[in-house]
Amino acid sequence: MKRLKLSIWFYFLGCWCVLYQFAAIDVLHVYALTTRSKEADYQIIGVFSNSLNFNITSQQCSKLSLRDIQLSQAMIYASQMLVNNNSKLLPGINLGWTIIDSCSSREFATASLASILLQNNHPMSVLQSCSKNLDTTTIRYSFNSNMTQIQSDKRPIIGVAGEKSDSITTSLASLTSSLRYSQIGYISFSSTLSDRQLFPYFYRTSSLTGMMTQTMFNLVTSFNWNWVSLVIAGTSEILNLEPLITNIHRTFHVCFHSITKLYDDYTTNDLIETIMQWKSRNTSNVVFIVGQEDIVYKLLKQAETYNLTGITFIGGYSWINSPRIHTINADTIAGAIGLAFSSEGLQDFSNYLNKLDFCNNQDNPWFMKAWRQKLWQEGLNADTIIQHCLINDTLKRQYLQGFYAVDALSTFVMDSILAFAYTLHDALGCNSTHCPLQSDHNFDRNHFNKILSTINYPGVSDSNITFRSNGIIALSFDIINLQQETSNTGRKIKPVKIGYWNKVKGLVMERQKILWPGNKPWFEFPLSRCSKDCPPGYYKNSDQTIARNLRYCCWQCQKCHPNRISNITNADRCTPCLEYTKPNPNNTICLDLRIHRIRLDTPLTILILILASAHFICVAYVWIIMIRNRDTPIVKGSNFILVNILLFLMAMCIPTAILYLSHTSIAICHARMYASAITQVGIYLTMLCKTNQVSLIFKTAIIRRKKMLCLTKSSSQVLLICIVLAVMTGILLCLNILMPVQISREPILRTEIQLICYVPNSYHDLHLAIWLGVIGSICLIFAFKARSLPENFNESKYIFLSTLFISMINLCSIPAVIVLSGVISNSVLALMALIFGISPLLCLFVPKIYIIYYRPELNTKQEIMASITNFTFNNVKTSSQIKSASDPSDTSMQVTDLQDF
Repeated sequence: MKRLKLSIWFYFLGCWCVLYQFAAIDVLHVYALTTRSKEADYQIIGVFSNSLNFNITSQQCSKLSLRDIQLSQAMIYASQMLVNNNSKLLPGINLGWTIIDSCSSREFATASLASILLQNNHPMSVLQSCSKNLDTTTIRYSFNSNMTQIQSDKRPIIGVAGEKSDSITTSLASLTSSLRYSQIGYISFSSTLSDRQLFPYFYRTSSLTGMMTQTMFNLVTSFNWNWVSLVIAGTSEILNLEPLITNIHRTFHVCFHSITKLYDDYTTNDLIETIMQWKSRNTSNVVFIVGQEDIVYKLLKQAETYNLTGITFIGGYSWINSPRIHTINADTIAGAIGLAFSSEGLQDFSNYLNKLDFCNNQDNPWFMKAWRQKLWQEGLNADTIIQHCLINDTLKRQYLQGFYAVDALSTFVMDSILAFAYTLHDALGCNSTHCPLQSDHNFDRNHFNKILSTINYPGVSDSNITFRSNGIIALSFDIINLQQETSNTGRKIKPVKIGYWNKVKGLVMERQKILWPGNKPWFEFPLSRCSKDCPPGYYKNSDQTIARNLRYCCWQCQKCHPNRISNITNADRCTPCLEYTKPNPNNTICLDLRIHRIRLDTPLTILILILASAHFICVAYVWIIMIRNRDTPIVKGSNFILVNILLFLMAMCIPTAILYLSHTSIAICHARMYASAITQVGIYLTMLCKTNQVSLIFKTAIIRRKKMLCLTKSSSQVLLICIVLAVMTGILLCLNILMPVQISREPILRTEIQLICYVPNSYHDLHLAIWLGVIGSICLIFAFKARSLPENFNESKYIFLSTLFISMINLCSIPAVIVLSGVISNSVLALMALIFGISPLLCLFVPKIYIIYYRPELNTKQEIMASITNFTFNNVKTSSQIKSASDPSDTSMQVTDLQDF
């Protein structure tokens, strides 16, 4: 890697030797007109575009730039006033400077800088190896018609400051990095220069254009503005900002109502035309201005002339804090907001500029030349005026206002010189009182560059400046608001700090301090939008009639489509509501669909409630009768214990039906499952046990199987019922654990949902169907076989009839469960649960009540014994059986068993 870097540097060095051979004679011929030095212990070279044109044919630079001459003056000011006059900075050492006028030519600037650096860095033989015909011993140049001799200057050059053009700066950075001279760009925006592999010795005190632009547009978007007019003042600013303009609308969603470019050769008509555009504005009440202070000042003065009011200006640090901007009428400029640096350092520099005259500023020949040219153009005697030294304020305002109006870029120049000075202070090992002066040959530029990369020093723009790893300083800006001045009659505007911006915290503002145009309070901020905000419930619709680059800012508000919402202002699209939700009437939020529940006023529900009430009354009535007549043969013959169990299960059909009418939940779903299973299987099972017990009693008495006597006991039948129900419930519980019941939702007419008990694989229905099918079949068989028992005890035909009714009910409920769902299905199941209990109630107990109240003669012991005797004789087949059957003790035993039954 080191060899690669060395090869790159030697490659650059060879290129500059060739360039030097090509342009050296031309450079030396105009050297005096383009270079000025102030010798001292250490030198800094500054490169400035003091002249805007270079004619290669005539070898002349022309068209002075007052703005760049001020930047040159800022370097002189920083060297003399901020460094050499600071007793604690580089004590005992003077810092000198060399200023090169690049004439806005990349080739000329590079050749001029190379001629100085190569002479300082290498013996004359190195230059002779590049150009055999170049006489480097004595160089002749003309300055004010005087002949001067330049000897090879051996003063150590610690660094280079410059230049403002990215193309020139990049070329100079290639040269300085190849020769290992540190360079600080006071205004450069190219991201290429941040590549430390190519430019390890390059730094900059200005921010990248992207960072400054981001800060200013963050300021714009913080007030919800998206429709602004843009003015770029100055040719160099136009070239730097043009690549960024096309991405502004995508990055910040800010569009331009108009874009005005005021080049350096602008005319008054250009300014007037810009003002007229502002006055005819529709929705753009904010004007974004960046660029040279001199052009901006004249533009705003023109706006003042045309009585322009109601515009909010957003400005950069180049003009927002300029003293002469603050003299513009408050009706025009008050309310402006922009970025600024510390005004104290700029004010000191402004005072310094105002004290310059023709005698104390001989170190800046471009200053003198600019005055001479302007005075001669106005027909004045320049020599006579210059001899008097002093420059009155009238001349300053009339002729060189562009030089005396402080440009914020001067801040970056001063920061560059201070960076070199503080780095040299540390590199030499200085303290606040003494600096050890080193030999010229011992100055280590690599060591100097390492210190520069980590230096932390107080600058003019910031009290704490440090270069980051890419060579850029982390700038911070003050946010100021221009407000009407009432205490100072010399100015009409005063800057008020309302916040700040830095890389860590971003934009921070105290909005309550803001005063808008017309002295309006902070909460009445101007509106500057292409389209009205789309409230929640609407979305931005940009159709084909709107230009593509304006669709980020201009739109039509459209109501969200059904089942879609937007809950923010200016939503790009409406989002669909999730399943089982619907938008509210304003389409701002999604609401859960209303749960459809069973209503008590529907005919089916009323029918169910009537049946439930009737069922309850009937069960209670029958139960009371059974209790009151429990000692009668007809009740005893039906097994009073099983009668109570059966009536209890029939009564349980009522809460089972109520469960189906209740609001669906996990607990209710489980309760429905267990209640329906226990009641239906329990009723079937109890009727089976009743039939089986009577049949066993008579069969045992006839066949004399004493082994079966234990099965005729009521306790055995109750135990059987409990065991079967326990097994059935256990199986159902296991299924519930393995496959938990869930609540599913089903939409109804897109406005409501019904909750459904979702049983995986319908195991509950299958489980219940198997139990009912098995027990029901057995019950039918036993009831059929017991059809020949005595009439008093023969419930088999009624059990058979009840079983048929129940089976038909279950068969009818199957399609209802399959086809129907939700509330209707639950209503049908509730009705079926009631009918399931009513059927056996009517079939089994109505005949008994009839006998008790209307045929009491059949409810006697004598009638029972006669029926048993008759049944026994009718069922005897052999003589031995006849003998046994005719024994009165057998009949007595049957009666006893029935009584126990």
